[in-house]
Amino acid sequence: MCAVRRYVDRRKKFLIAARSSTNSMAAAKQPISPSRQVSPHQLPRTRTSGTPMRDYVLLVSGTMNPPHRGHVQIGLHAAERLRARGHTVRAICYVPVHDNYMWNKVRIHEQEADLAKNKVALFYPMRLRCEMMEGLIRSEDAPAGLCHVLNYEEAHGHVLLEESPGYWAPKLPRGYLRTVPTARLISHFASHSPHLTGAPGARLGLVFGIDNLPGMASWNHPERLFAAADLVLIARVKAEVVFAKDPNELFSALKHLDVNLPIDVSFRGHSLGMDATGCFDNPAATGDATITLLTALDGDMESLSSTAMRNTVTSCLEALSARGLDAPAVVARLAPCGGGSSSGAGGSRGAGGSRGAGGSDEGGVVQPPEEPALAECLAVLRRHGYDGAATCAIFEGAADGRAAVRRIGDEGRARGELVVEASSTPVVASDGSGGGGGGGGGAADPEAEPKKQKTS
Repeated sequence: MCAVRRYVDRRKKFLIAARSSTNSMAAAKQPISPSRQVSPHQLPRTRTSGTPMRDYVLLVSGTMNPPHRGHVQIGLHAAERLRARGHTVRAICYVPVHDNYMWNKVRIHEQEADLAKNKVALFYPMRLRCEMMEGLIRSEDAPAGLCHVLNYEEAHGHVLLEESPGYWAPKLPRGYLRTVPTARLISHFASHSPHLTGAPGARLGLVFGIDNLPGMASWNHPERLFAAADLVLIARVKAEVVFAKDPNELFSALKHLDVNLPIDVSFRGHSLGMDATGCFDNPAATGDATITLLTALDGDMESLSSTAMRNTVTSCLEALSARGLDAPAVVARLAPCGGGSSSGAGGSRGAGGSRGAGGSDEGGVVQPPEEPALAECLAVLRRHGYDGAATCAIFEGAADGRAAVRRIGDEGRARGELVVEASSTPVVASDGSGGGGGGGGGAADPEAEPKKQKTS
């Protein structure tokens, strides 16, 4: 009987094992649903109680053509949220891109749109962009001494400007001006900016919108870049971020992850592990950098756009040109007592709220707009932070756009910054002067991006 029982027990175990093996093989043949897929590119993470406390100097770079209050707020928002997380923020540095970058964008715009000579050109040179940005900072009531607008790319252009055979050359075969790759700016700023070199223990915080994250997968040697810098990302409402290039090298340079708002970040249909709030560590990281994902800007702030401003002003001036009004005439009509000039954006806002275009201020009386197109344009500009006499700076950019582009092109050539392929004919502007008109904006240069904020 004992022998029979032992035989029966062994037989049962065999049958159970056989069924288990059969079920496993059947399961292996079944397709895995996307929700069950595990990405080999996912950021490895283990939950922690927090990330290292930092003493930050924040860097906000972008085209800023023209700047608007969203550019100011993305820095202030990052500083406020980081401080709430226990970090220190000693400075916010706003760095507009080099004029050469914008000149190249204008050239591309001319090629694509085949602009006529009388087309409205909105081009705001570095000097004007910096002045406008400083005015916007004043109008946003930023804490004294916290915000700094720096002409950094032009001041250090002799060491920062580089050729771009992989991006600009194919787009502008007849010639382009050297530009500053984003990674080059970050590396130089981290090691040379007085805001950092004069503050032992301070660390650079790179502030970008979350939608710029995929472009960072193309940065060369991210482990070197993040040796002295952290990444601070501002979320967008209902954002979905998709990488086109393998982000494994980028993520391997990031040790700490602080997610304040879960975002669907993926590569080839695989979630990359930023869809849960909390603090995490990447045990496979090669350095000690932190990536912090902060909440979105408040209200409709993230909808502000330099592109929308340019399009609105362009449409307005085209409509007014049919009535015999050009940009200088608009400036004269808006601020006759201010001499048609403005040194920057935004004025002091009183307790009664922001000044309207039909009111008055110390910078000059602003006449009520008689044209519907102008009234609509002024409303858009007010929403972006420009009201009162400050609107003159916007229209002055239109009045001087083509001349500014020609000037930038001539100065770039004189400094030897024009790059022309050996088989190409040197670039000549639509007006024969070597410049062009148009807008500005970001690009997707693997060496230079992400440069543009979605608030720009």
